[in-house]
Amino acid sequence: MADALDAATLVELSVLSAIELQCEWAVEHLRILKGHAGKLQMKRGTRQEWNRMFAERSAVFREIQSVLTCAAITDSLLTGKGPPRPKGLEGVSKAQRASIRAKLNLPPDFVIPGRPQRNALIHIEERRVPWSRPGSMRGDMMTSPTRIPDHPGNRQTLRAFSVNPLEFQILGERCNLDDLEASLQLLRHAANRAADGVLAEGNAKLSALDRAVRS
Repeated sequence: MADALDAATLVELSVLSAIELQCEWAVEHLRILKGHAGKLQMKRGTRQEWNRMFAERSAVFREIQSVLTCAAITDSLLTGKGPPRPKGLEGVSKAQRASIRAKLNLPPDFVIPGRPQRNALIHIEERRVPWSRPGSMRGDMMTSPTRIPDHPGNRQTLRAFSVNPLEFQILGERCNLDDLEASLQLLRHAANRAADGVLAEGNAKLSALDRAVRS
């Protein structure tokens, strides 16, 4: 199969496969996240229950970070917007990225939500320094069964999560995780279809070569 595909097409197939995999991982982390979110309600005021709640809350934010990491990698593969490329390493060209985007056949306004939150987690140090100064600290890893009200105190909470709606926020910047999941599912299926199309083209080329050899 590889012999029937040129180098640029092989790169596109590799990127499409990577996009599909990152979307799959993000969706799986969201599934795990929802399982932990369903266990956040305090049942009784015992020390054991407090320890259980802390573990569930920690797991929620761990999975959020995993989801956003996968989303960031996916976004970088799709748009080329990511950390600076290491010197001497080659990336996907603009022409190749445009070809990948065309094969995906996404809506013109398609975006992967949560970029401000992803950037904030990457640059968490710059958020922690002012947040941790005397008189500024307002809490971290706050959870709520319902939407977190938008007021100054909550906007100074470092990280917060609500179950319904399923939202994550960092210093007041919100990301709806259901919207994020919908965009990743759309992209996942688009990448799968696009990769299948590339492979079909490769099979067609192989068949043509075979016919040419036999004739």
